[in-house]
Amino acid sequence: VQSQALGFYELSSGTFEDFRFEHYKTSERSIARQHMRSNMTRTLYLNDAGFNGMAFIAVCLQEGHETLMQFKNCQLVKQFLKTKKRSAVIEIKLTKTRLINYPDHQHFLGKRIKIRLIRTRGTSRLKSQVLITTLCDEALFTWQELTKLYRQRYSVELAFRHLKTAIGIEKIRKRNLQRIEQLLFAAIVLYNLSAALRNRIKR
Repeated sequence: VQSQALGFYELSSGTFEDFRFEHYKTSERSIARQHMRSNMTRTLYLNDAGFNGMAFIAVCLQEGHETLMQFKNCQLVKQFLKTKKRSAVIEIKLTKTRLINYPDHQHFLGKRIKIRLIRTRGTSRLKSQVLITTLCDEALFTWQELTKLYRQRYSVELAFRHLKTAIGIEKIRKRNLQRIEQLLFAAIVLYNLSAALRNRIKR
């Protein structure tokens, strides 16, 4: 049986807030949408660049949540970078092309959504990046704060590295899916326990 394991990581606590299994062909955006529908608390989702799509952002807003992610290279990004601005709020119209992967959301056709583009600071090693977010209030959510927050997303990569190296979740020799699930959930519990202890010691 081929499946993929998905972790929803809580940045404020440094633990996995949710962990589930899906069919390996299930798209990441579908998994995120499913999580949003079951999440009753208004949440800011920090997504991977692969989640790009104005339709996904519209769905996120419809579910009562916010999003922040890196914006892939496109004409809109190039135009924004030319302005030299750090932050800009723009309105986007949802077209057939933007809804191509959302057959169940064709009623969004022609809908206008307000989004915000943010240009991060570049370094000698890393070029300036463009982030896209639904947090459009520039006074309440400064570009510096959102840039810093998005950098925290790297802690997710560190968490998975810890699971792979210290706990060894990539070296499972079981073949039965139920036993694989038991091992993975035990690894997540162990990781969350260690993170909770670390947070307690820090405090």
